[in-house]
Amino acid sequence: MITSNNHHDFDLPGLHAEVLSRNPALADIDVSGELGAFINGLDEQDPYRGYSYISQSLVDRLDQLVRRLGPKAAPEFLNLLLLELIAQFDSRFEKSGLHDDFRPEFARNFDRILADIRTPPEAPMIGLGSDMFLKDLGIARLHLIPCVSHLVYRYSGVPRRALIGVKQPSAFLRVARTLARAGGFRPFLENHVHPRMLDRFDQAGRQQCYRLICRLLDLWPDARGLMGTSWYYDPNVGQISPRLAYLHDEPAQAGACFVDMGVHPDATASALARSPTRARLAQEGRYQPRNYMMLWTRADILARYGQGQRNK
Repeated sequence: MITSNNHHDFDLPGLHAEVLSRNPALADIDVSGELGAFINGLDEQDPYRGYSYISQSLVDRLDQLVRRLGPKAAPEFLNLLLLELIAQFDSRFEKSGLHDDFRPEFARNFDRILADIRTPPEAPMIGLGSDMFLKDLGIARLHLIPCVSHLVYRYSGVPRRALIGVKQPSAFLRVARTLARAGGFRPFLENHVHPRMLDRFDQAGRQQCYRLICRLLDLWPDARGLMGTSWYYDPNVGQISPRLAYLHDEPAQAGACFVDMGVHPDATASALARSPTRARLAQEGRYQPRNYMMLWTRADILARYGQGQRNK
């Protein structure tokens, strides 16, 4: 149960009470016990399953609550879960060893999450199947680290298919050399885009992100580097959308390797959603979005954006 208010903009106990008042059915359960059990279950999961993994036992637990209390109780219970984790932030942050540079990044995201809880939409997009919610849950758990333009996950690895799918010998050799320099397939930090953080998704925000990633590499010496998969790592994107060229070019100039992962519906949807130009070229058959995986060793990242560069 929330007993403290560690956030300057919101009365967490008051907001907790407000959520309960919106769904009186939640008063029929031991909310504190249910939240504690859910959080313990999350903390016990294998982190290498990824930030979006929710064990079947937790899915079943939420389903049982829905059957008892009705479908409207599920989003509000998950709101209470976010509130409880945010209330635990100070203790979790101290245990994490994260540098204080990350505090304002968490605070910025908590402001947004708490505002959404206070004024929920008529049809809340919150649930264990919602990637938006799972990213906010990852932030609240400190499993996804907000780094200005992107979120960073600690426990990722390069899938073997990244090598199996490489057809050109020269490209295969380039990937193999990168992984050899990195020292293995995992753990890699992995960056993710959150649609609610796009206001800082620009070149300046990305460079700040890299500097914070250096802080994470300092904290986690076993992390082999940074990886990510997106349509915007395609080297051809810069010719179509020059303002996005930095997303591929800056890491490439600092030693990052890029692997063509092929066409994917999510890549197509994301690449065409915000650009009439890319959408038109795709319709004309002159552009086909493709996912590319970026592999970037810790040594190369630190050489470009590490402590020596931060102090200049």
